Amino acid sequence: MRSRRPHGPPRPRRTTARRPRVEARTGADCPGATAPSESSELVTGHTAGRDYVTQFQGPQMLELIHGYDPEILWCDIGGDNDSHRVLAEYFNHAKNRARPVEVTVNNRSGIGPYDFTTPEYTTYDQIVTAKWESSRGLDPFSYGYNAQTPDEKYMTAEEIVHSLVDIVSKNGNFLLDIGPRADGTIPEIMQRRLRETGEWLKTNGEAVYDTTYWSRMPQFGEDLRFTLRPNRAFFIHSLAQPGATLTVEAPVPVRSGDRVTLLGHDRPLNWRARGGSLVIDVPAAARRTGKHAWVFKIAWSG
Repeated sequence: MRSRRPHGPPRPRRTTARRPRVEARTGADCPGATAPSESSELVTGHTAGRDYVTQFQGPQMLELIHGYDPEILWCDIGGDNDSHRVLAEYFNHAKNRARPVEVTVNNRSGIGPYDFTTPEYTTYDQIVTAKWESSRGLDPFSYGYNAQTPDEKYMTAEEIVHSLVDIVSKNGNFLLDIGPRADGTIPEIMQRRLRETGEWLKTNGEAVYDTTYWSRMPQFGEDLRFTLRPNRAFFIHSLAQPGATLTVEAPVPVRSGDRVTLLGHDRPLNWRARGGSLVIDVPAAARRTGKHAWVFKIAWSG
């Protein structure tokens, strides 16, 4: 787990204290003594340890590879690394398994090439055709649990849904982190946010799972996002509750005979093309079924 701070580390303070001097007496001054080596604890102040990169980082990654057969290796290495050796082993292991599998690695292994980028606590403004994944914690600054964060500072369910829809509309994945307490329990506020998001996905998941971006545009204005299922359906996500009509001033792929519905409301909605725009009638009963984001589905007739 990693923790974010809004401010940088404290600046070092000047001091006039002098470093303690270590003297070793030899020969006639101290009969029988020998001079310490340059690497001894007496001179360096610590005993020789194991090399972090080759004796900790590398072996731990190899343990994951051979012990768990991961298909995604999500690294977070920002410094020295042994990734050339480890990733070669990762790819060869995947190829030589009884049933070879395709594997992928992110852009944080310390070397390239990589398969997907990982913007953190931010997203891209436009479609990125190469796969990417935005990551953040429910906490505004921390991936781990912070006992000082009040419940009202965590992401709301609406913020989670809006982030998810925006990211998916631009060809991204959304990696949302929760941080357990020291005893392993998940704070109730985090559980509630995940359940609320899950409830929204129960109704609207078909507009998120197994969808792709609309190549014409990922969004229109602040409140509209688009996803689609090739050859099957087109989805309009309204991040604001619509009024009696929803007007989409974009070249939406809809034709006579297509069926327009609001997910969660079974009855088809009346719609019409007007001057290059799509206008959908949204009765009050349909508007009341939505929450956080209202998803209109255009089921293509053929």
